[in-house]
Amino acid sequence: FAVENIVEGDAIPNKRMQMDLTSQIELNNQAKTLAVVLSSLSLEQIKAQGKLAVNYGAKVPDVVASMSFGDIDLTPYMAKGEAAKADEKGGGASASAQEPDLTGMKAVNLKLDLDIKSVIADKIKTENWLMKLTLRNGVLDVSQLSADLYQGKLLASAQLDGRKPVASYRFDKKISGIQVRPLLT
Repeated sequence: FAVENIVEGDAIPNKRMQMDLTSQIELNNQAKTLAVVLSSLSLEQIKAQGKLAVNYGAKVPDVVASMSFGDIDLTPYMAKGEAAKADEKGGGASASAQEPDLTGMKAVNLKLDLDIKSVIADKIKTENWLMKLTLRNGVLDVSQLSADLYQGKLLASAQLDGRKPVASYRFDKKISGIQVRPLLT
């Protein structure tokens, strides 16, 4: 299965974006499974590959996915000019005091492994991103989120429990060994 798309419009970063996808899809309707191998996915200069397996025979579908990205440069997609300055001054929309509806977190069970070679945002560069995430019965658990940055390491884990009307969350983070001078430069 191969798809090539070009999306154009004023709301699109740089007014034009190209996406190419090559995949193999296997659907077994008797076993109620879907398997997708993403041989290649490219969105402008962002390249990826991965696998997706879905078992939709149970009341709550099980999804297992792994994605591997190359270098990702977010700089061309970042806000520029007056709009970014207005957001920095607090000109954006105010946050709602109402609890978000997280009941959708119970609609699927998910296991996701993600790795990214590097992420660049403006002039800040990070490398070797790894994330392991599970969503089961309304509880989102990020057991590992790690990255290398400026000779240091970011390690984090988080959990969001959306089973009750007022969600609970836990976030643990550790940043160590970052060289401040190269970061500031």
